Amino acid sequence: MSGAFDEEMGGALPIEPLATSAIRALCNPEAELYLIEELIADNKLIEQAADEVRAVDFSAALHARIFTRMIAEHASGRRVEAITLEPFFREDEDWISGKMFGRLSGADINASRDRSRIRGYVDHLVELSKRRRLVAGLQDAIASARTIEVPLLELATHIDEAVAVITEAEQTEEHGTLGEYAAQVIADWGKPIHGVRSGLIKSLDDVTGTLETSDTVVVAGGTGMGKTAFASSYAIGVAQVGQGVLMISQEMTGVQLARRAIADASTLIGQAVDHRGIRNQSLDGEHMMRMTRTAEKLSELPIEVVPAAGMTVDKLRRVIRRQRRRFQAKGTELMLVVVDYLQLMQPSRAGMSAYESATEISKGLKLLAGSENVVMMALSQLNRNMHKRASHKPELADLRDSGQIEQDASTIILLHREEQFVRNEEPKTKPRDSLEYTDWETQLRACLGRIEFIVPKSRHGTTGKALGWFFGKYQAVRGNEHDPSDYGGFYV
Repeated sequence: MSGAFDEEMGGALPIEPLATSAIRALCNPEAELYLIEELIADNKLIEQAADEVRAVDFSAALHARIFTRMIAEHASGRRVEAITLEPFFREDEDWISGKMFGRLSGADINASRDRSRIRGYVDHLVELSKRRRLVAGLQDAIASARTIEVPLLELATHIDEAVAVITEAEQTEEHGTLGEYAAQVIADWGKPIHGVRSGLIKSLDDVTGTLETSDTVVVAGGTGMGKTAFASSYAIGVAQVGQGVLMISQEMTGVQLARRAIADASTLIGQAVDHRGIRNQSLDGEHMMRMTRTAEKLSELPIEVVPAAGMTVDKLRRVIRRQRRRFQAKGTELMLVVVDYLQLMQPSRAGMSAYESATEISKGLKLLAGSENVVMMALSQLNRNMHKRASHKPELADLRDSGQIEQDASTIILLHREEQFVRNEEPKTKPRDSLEYTDWETQLRACLGRIEFIVPKSRHGTTGKALGWFFGKYQAVRGNEHDPSDYGGFYV
């Protein structure tokens, strides 16, 4: 199994092994150095450059190594300049012979800080890189064409792969024989599945199994069904075992999410603080201390929050890649991306119908989950058809006004809280001791705090249902295995 091109540190195509005149004409090491100097002069531009330029785009292997180290240092929050790069390269013969320390030490003086010029360097280097790889691929194809043993169809495949460089997105195409993948199954036997489980909602984990990286998971429900609380609890559970989580909030601010998360997490460390008290700033001294202790615990979890309204798929891709670099700098792998919520994402162009827009976005999220190797969890609203049913329970059909979400999702989880509907039916004009009111109270007590997870689609697990608890006081969702008395119980 192999990718088309090596993108690891030092993955640039070295000038020396490609010493043909055609490829040498497509190398511009001086432009590469100019770009590096500009980035050293203005570290804020490193993120932008890293989104578009890869190590493979540098013709000089040393420049590729410098660029890769710059990205790692910047992701770690450290200033990038010649003196901070020197310790990593002081034994590097290319660094020494090229007098790189002296050259890059003058970056602040030599750099133009002209963003349009930097944009030109980026475009220029990426184009040269594609042309070099195109030439190298076609040269290989020509060499194969001279060998009669190479079948024509195989030769055509080589040519297709070479030409595909021009339009490739940014990832390489992994391929292998079925036998190679079967051998990988055997080799991986006994190893943990690469994915996430909530931990805090075990009753649901038992139905869905591990959500694997590259999966798209849609969590849908009507208004007030607890979608955001579910996502927050799921994220905390994932982060508790050291897996990185990125939460894209298009509806709430980071502070609003944090209030909910504090209330949720406070129950896990025996420091329960209700959400309303946090939101209204009406806590006494003891509960203020509890909130502070919980906030400190939350700061230890690998969860990043990006409040961003009007997110497009392309912008989301850039955000994921930037955040992944930051996680990697801390020794953590980004595993779960939560998008709250699907209908607030924006299409790539104006004038698309709601159906076309939803379809483009759902397909984009599916592709992102695969290319970025993460579990993509998208929260989604349901249409109002469920309100017309006596049971009020959501069905898969309630998603069908939302483009191709149903087809694109690996797993679909529908949330249902019967309590919401029963409370809306409280008798208004009858005395509280009437039979009608007593029946209503009995019905309410039967569903107090209950949340149902309906799983009509699960690519790796089983379809079915699971029960859990919704603790509204703490904006927390837990599995059926939890004891409500540990959370203060429920009241009519």
